[in-house]
Amino acid sequence: MSSTNIFLHHNFDHTKDFVGSSIKGTIGASLAYLEMQRLGYAWTGHWEDCTSPSAIAKSPTSKKSKGSCAPKSNVPTPDFVFASSRDVCLVDAKGSSRSMKDVRSIAKNEWKRQIYSNRLAKLRAGGTATEGRIIATSLAHPHGIGLVTAYGRFPSAASSPGTLITTLPSATINAIKSVQQINFINAFYFLGLNAIAAHFVGGPVGQARAQLSWARHSAIDIDNRGAVFPGVRRVIDLGSQGAWSMQPFCRLDVLEEAFENLLSDNAPPVSEAHLILTPQIGESASSVDDKMNATDRMIVQSRDGVGAIFERVKNT
Repeated sequence: MSSTNIFLHHNFDHTKDFVGSSIKGTIGASLAYLEMQRLGYAWTGHWEDCTSPSAIAKSPTSKKSKGSCAPKSNVPTPDFVFASSRDVCLVDAKGSSRSMKDVRSIAKNEWKRQIYSNRLAKLRAGGTATEGRIIATSLAHPHGIGLVTAYGRFPSAASSPGTLITTLPSATINAIKSVQQINFINAFYFLGLNAIAAHFVGGPVGQARAQLSWARHSAIDIDNRGAVFPGVRRVIDLGSQGAWSMQPFCRLDVLEEAFENLLSDNAPPVSEAHLILTPQIGESASSVDDKMNATDRMIVQSRDGVGAIFERVKNT
């Protein structure tokens, strides 16, 4: 995949090393996420969150991350763990200003070093990943962005591509639910559903059920695709370019299914939702302190059922 519409400015090389590395890494991670969504992977979490604490502590391939109690190690690990309705994929994202030729070499070498060496790591709810992928982004100016992928399935993976979820091995189902649990913990905290998120890590079920009941009463319809629970609206003022508001949401049926299924050993994983990455712009009305009104409105949604409503605010 390539695009000539996005590229690094010719002065980018003058940035400090840590600034440049951070920006390239952020771009690489963002494009890797979109690529995994395009490939059908609905849920994601950071490696250190998806991997069980005991597995991190015992694994010779683990490393200590910021905020983690895992021991230090010089052996690298992936950035992320993604899950689809059939597979669990270890993913590391790369962002580089090197040429495509160099990036191809990086992807190939790093797959063996960062991905394959961690193929047996146990996930929180049990099971291991079925495959791994390096997604490396070349940001070399002036040729624009290009993505290079190094991919492979693990010999120990019990399922094969195309396997139906009803016939997946229990270990794969548990691995999928491990990623889903971390995915929704992060999403629910972001949405302000703190009691439900805390329940997934041992919080009281009574408070979580009370918050779920409140979420049901707070649900609204935004696009005729089913009710959503809306989070708090944020507003960004861009000065002469106007302002945007962003309101996160989660499909109510996804919220309910996650609450009921993820902590039950006998329940299936949460169902995949519809992907909305090509938003249609429509007219709506909004006001903030009586200073903003008619706006353009866009809705985007990932495959996990979590998305955002964007409104471009026009001053009158």
